[in-house]
Amino acid sequence: MRLTSVLTVVFFLIWMAPVTPAAEGKQLSEEQKIVHVLNRLGYGPRPGDIEKVRKMGVRAYIDQQLHPERIPDVLAARRLSEFKSLKLNGAELETAYPVVSTEGLRARGNAVRMEPTEKPLPPPGSKAVAPTPVQPNLKNDEDERLFRQKTRMEKPGEYELVKARLVRAVYSERQLLEMMVDFWFNHFNIFGRNGEAGGQDYEEHAIRPHALGKFEDLLKATAQHPAMLMYLDNWRSSAPVEVLQQRLGVLNPSLSGPERRVWRQMAVSVREMKGLNENYGRELMELHTLGVEGGYTQQDVIQVAKCFTGWTVSEWNGDGTRSYDHFVFSPLLHETGDKVVLGKTIKSGGMDEGMQVLKMLAHHPSTARYVSTKLVRRFVADNPPAEIVDAGRDAFLKSGGDIRQTLAAILTHPSFFAAQYHQIKFKKPVELVWSALRAVDAEVSFPPMPRRRMMGQGATGLGAYMAEMGEALYQRRTPDGYPDHAAAWLNSNALLKRMEFANAVTAGEIPGVQPNLASARQLLRGIGMPQPSAEQLNQMTARIAQTGAAKKPAQPGGESMMMDSSKPQKMETEKKVSPEALTVAFALGSPQFQKR
Repeated sequence: MRLTSVLTVVFFLIWMAPVTPAAEGKQLSEEQKIVHVLNRLGYGPRPGDIEKVRKMGVRAYIDQQLHPERIPDVLAARRLSEFKSLKLNGAELETAYPVVSTEGLRARGNAVRMEPTEKPLPPPGSKAVAPTPVQPNLKNDEDERLFRQKTRMEKPGEYELVKARLVRAVYSERQLLEMMVDFWFNHFNIFGRNGEAGGQDYEEHAIRPHALGKFEDLLKATAQHPAMLMYLDNWRSSAPVEVLQQRLGVLNPSLSGPERRVWRQMAVSVREMKGLNENYGRELMELHTLGVEGGYTQQDVIQVAKCFTGWTVSEWNGDGTRSYDHFVFSPLLHETGDKVVLGKTIKSGGMDEGMQVLKMLAHHPSTARYVSTKLVRRFVADNPPAEIVDAGRDAFLKSGGDIRQTLAAILTHPSFFAAQYHQIKFKKPVELVWSALRAVDAEVSFPPMPRRRMMGQGATGLGAYMAEMGEALYQRRTPDGYPDHAAAWLNSNALLKRMEFANAVTAGEIPGVQPNLASARQLLRGIGMPQPSAEQLNQMTARIAQTGAAKKPAQPGGESMMMDSSKPQKMETEKKVSPEALTVAFALGSPQFQKR
């Protein structure tokens, strides 16, 4: 029996006495403010962090975190240097790690082969043509599954984004930046399938550079990224099919020889089009900007969708050479004519129509309130206090959608440190895992692991725990992203998994994770985490010893198999766990540590 199973019952007893929030009007001590700001602006304190913030002051720390470019980040940079794929753009990623999802295969096979002009592209042979990734002949779901498995086992680079996210969360000094990357990825969620090339480029080049910049820039970067265009199907949204056929008919007589082959290719792509697709237009207003109560109508959704027809992807460059999927505007697909969005007329103007819509939505008062509400929910409370939401909204509107200034208004608001908001935010699974690794001052490495143990996450078994708790990185299929309120995560099964993780990380049961128990015990005691009594320690130690006496035959790899009585059986022995490890596990599994 594993240690995680032995101790779980003890933690259920702890959870019978939940933490009661401080009474309204009570003031936090300076020490509580330090821990509060470390928990809210980042993934919790590491040994030495409390002393650092105490020395510089809470307000100075907040200001420093709002300007990550000023913070030296040597340790994280050194660890990130081993992930070569982080330096690559989308085209380079697909060259190095080609075809890592069925969706990508199908998209590349169907994407419009059109340059951003009114005329068709030159034939592929007219200039030097870059090699195209081999497109395997996938006849059925089983072929696709086997090909995906083979590709992933041969291309471990696709897991580097997951590992890099962990390294940054645990080791980076730029904690607020990492918190905001997580926030915005969920706000502009795509289904990333284990950090495939498109998802990696999306986070590194659309989300991360704008996480503390202008909201309008962030909105445009996500809107034009191939990953978003494919995820919400805008790449195949077009004018009515009969209109496309008419346009192709006009082009056809002027083409001859090799150019006709390009025309035929476009005609095949057009047959894949089914007219207007409202997915992006709807999510743009409901999830990305105005919010569900932002004052738009179904007619606005349709008009916005029409503005974005022609925003698609292509593997052709403007000079006639072939590369990899990238954003283009295709006049062939665009639905012409004026549109009316939120009562404002958008003059017919091709790609500029979509840009006008993005600008209008980025600066809309409903967007300011919606974004501020979500930020306050992330940093303050599940039920966002109106006075802090109003302060964030006003800063957003006054600054033209400056995320840094909006955050500053929220994080420096007098109510941010109100005692009733202290330790009431329940940690999402990734927040729990990363805060625990920081608290135990973990040394994390990435040893080679069998695929079945990666659980599709690759991060030394840590991804498996996050997945079992319900938050597998980059795996949220719906565009709303992972939720940021306790109701989504607080249930008996999730608590069980959290307690198992607390036990596993302190017992050294997670490959590649080495905790520093002495530092962890000192830190956890210093921030007021509960410590087991001598009687509780004796009970846990006795239970482990009692369980260790009942040994069972070990099964290689943990897999079920028939036992051969003719062969000697290797006996599994339980680890001897020190009182120090039990004390740290007790604290990590407590209700207090589960909260920010």
